[in-house]
Amino acid sequence: MKSMEKCFRMLLLALLTVCLLTGCLLTGCAQAEKAEEDDLSPYRAALMNETEIPIVYYGGDQATARLEDSFPDLDASFPRFALADVDGDGTREIVLEITAGENAGYGFLVLDAREDGVWAYEFSYRGLMNLKADGTASWSDGAADNGFGRVAFTEDGYTFADIARSVLEEDDVHYYAGEEPIDEAEFNRLLDEQDQKPDAEWQPFTEENMAALFS
Repeated sequence: MKSMEKCFRMLLLALLTVCLLTGCLLTGCAQAEKAEEDDLSPYRAALMNETEIPIVYYGGDQATARLEDSFPDLDASFPRFALADVDGDGTREIVLEITAGENAGYGFLVLDAREDGVWAYEFSYRGLMNLKADGTASWSDGAADNGFGRVAFTEDGYTFADIARSVLEEDDVHYYAGEEPIDEAEFNRLLDEQDQKPDAEWQPFTEENMAALFS
């Protein structure tokens, strides 16, 4: 009887050990994935104004400048920032909100770390609205021309890979999910799903937050 009880205790201890080891391994994998996701070191020099970066402006013009000199004709500042995977490549970009003088809704500057360095892309305010935590955002070119989806960056600028959009064509509004035509009810359903997503978390663009970001 005692022998059976001893065997049972040993078996129970072995099972607990396996569970603990498995849990540690899984936790370690999750932490490693999070550490890789949170590796924002490529952005440090650009955000600290320690290096010049290529900037693609809204409209197609390009320049190379430090972040603080990126809008020489404007009294521009960056009051806050967010982290979001706007292009869906599995790594997060840094989105800076642009204030021009007293115009708090001027637009956005998205920093994208690539193999050849960090690039910056300017968006108008209506070009990257309602940024969500998953990196999707909305755009609008008018009352009937709008949509939401993800951004695809190029050396010449960017395009939108739309999840859904409405377009004014031949005096009539047409709706699409990707490239597939849909009716207005389905478009509104997809729009409601998008609206229900959690918003991206915005933080003040301060020295303290930058230090915490790269600590």
